[in-house]
Amino acid sequence: MTVDTTASVAKGLTAAAEKQTNELTQTDVALVTPIVAKEVNKQVNALVTNITNQEPWYQSRVIIGAGVSLTAQLASVAGAQLELTPSDQEVWIDTITQLISLAGVIFALWGRLTVKPPLGQ
Repeated sequence: MTVDTTASVAKGLTAAAEKQTNELTQTDVALVTPIVAKEVNKQVNALVTNITNQEPWYQSRVIIGAGVSLTAQLASVAGAQLELTPSDQEVWIDTITQLISLAGVIFALWGRLTVKPPLGQ
């Protein structure tokens, strides 16, 4: 979903130019409308994409968090294959991978709990 606010921006700037309380002219409106509309469209479309939960799957905080957690688990399995002393294994494999896994889970939960409801709800 893409939102185009150009007409609304032009209407608002035109109304402002028609007031006698400022120095904005119709020529100014024609010059600044595309610039202002481009920035407004950029910000509105990013917000609409987020609110309607339409971002690509790879930008999902839940997917990223789950991926971090999965990576930590795979690292733990791979690390178990290395020949390390028990104390080194505890520090480098167990502790670090558990912390990374925990960070992934926290990130995924944060992503899920901070999601905004779709528009209209």
